[in-house]
Amino acid sequence: MRPIKQKRGIPLKTGRGIRRMLAWVDAEDFPRVKKFSYHASAGCGTYYARRAFNNIGLHRDIMGESNIPKGFVVHHINENGLDNRKKNLKIIPHSENIRLSRRRFGK
Repeated sequence: MRPIKQKRGIPLKTGRGIRRMLAWVDAEDFPRVKKFSYHASAGCGTYYARRAFNNIGLHRDIMGESNIPKGFVVHHINENGLDNRKKNLKIIPHSENIRLSRRRFGK
């Protein structure tokens, strides 16, 4: 019997000279997000997966755009923007996200 996969990789489109990249999601979210095309987008010391046609982040797709109040953002707990498993995502105020980013970059 094969083990049940806990996470699945979403292939990302990348520019020339960039190695193949995957964004990770929970297996339960994979069927919902696999229908979209995502590309790798650099920012804040990591890469993020963004939809190719409207630039919505995969992390926002996972958490549900309508569940994110104005002034809040989706934070990647382990600071890896390609790890979009629910256990790594948290909705926090934008000001808190800035504070955490400054701590990460030593500012």
